[in-house]
Amino acid sequence: MSELRERAMARSYVIMGVSESWATEFINDAELHIEGYNMYRKDRKGARGGGLILYTKNNIRAGVNEEFSNEEFAESIWCNVELNKQRLLVGLCYRSPTSTDTNDEQLRSVIEKAVLRATTHHVLIMGEFNYPQIDYASENVAAKPTDQPTLFFDKTQEL
Repeated sequence: MSELRERAMARSYVIMGVSESWATEFINDAELHIEGYNMYRKDRKGARGGGLILYTKNNIRAGVNEEFSNEEFAESIWCNVELNKQRLLVGLCYRSPTSTDTNDEQLRSVIEKAVLRATTHHVLIMGEFNYPQIDYASENVAAKPTDQPTLFFDKTQEL
């Protein structure tokens, strides 16, 4: 946390996302707080690891988007942000490397719903997706057309 706080202060990021926070109900908000930021967190329930924290500068208007945060894909948090008179939907997602096909489909579904249903000017989706087979720089996927990495890559390109 001390390193994250130092980086936040040095760079003055407007939005920061942390995946795999490993935060639990036994860690209170004060321990994760960064001066000058609002914090939105979603801890993993019933298992170790995971967890998400989304930080926004406290001088911008932001709030949790319940519609997308309560979708079937459990490890995502979504916030509506107003920035320079523009509305932005920000999503932070974590996909475990051991994710099931069903969970992968739920991830693609929540991303698609967010992009297609958002009543905002822009959508920003960030996180940890754990698809090492995807090389976005070369737009190449080292997997079969029906494999999960290819399905995810194709969905992101489509949207």
